[in-house]
Amino acid sequence: YVVADGAHNPYSAAKLRDALKKYFVFEHATLIIGTSSDKDIAGIVSELTPMFNRVIVTRSIHPRSLDAAALAAEFKRHGITAEVSDDISTALPMALAGAGENDLICVTGSLFVVAGAIEVTGAPGLPSRV
Repeated sequence: YVVADGAHNPYSAAKLRDALKKYFVFEHATLIIGTSSDKDIAGIVSELTPMFNRVIVTRSIHPRSLDAAALAAEFKRHGITAEVSDDISTALPMALAGAGENDLICVTGSLFVVAGAIEVTGAPGLPSRV
């Protein structure tokens, strides 16, 4: 499964985590996350870290996008070593390459990152870049 959700604050991140647990059955979960620089990064990360086996941090093309290294540093404070990808067009193939048939990939943190993931996957009417 590849799930894209625009959760961009701690409340919506908690709701996303709960919904993933409730509606999906999976063996391993990979998080792809990129946020805007003005968000509560520590709060979002603390809500999401307990459920993901792998984390890939990235950024959108939006000028307010937080640098991926800064986001990786926040995950490090929570004991998670995140992989870094400076663009969703490389982050998603990285996640897919390491995913098994019964695994889940969740893209979140920003509507800009979600839009990039939709573009990369080739949603109807968009060219696929994966």
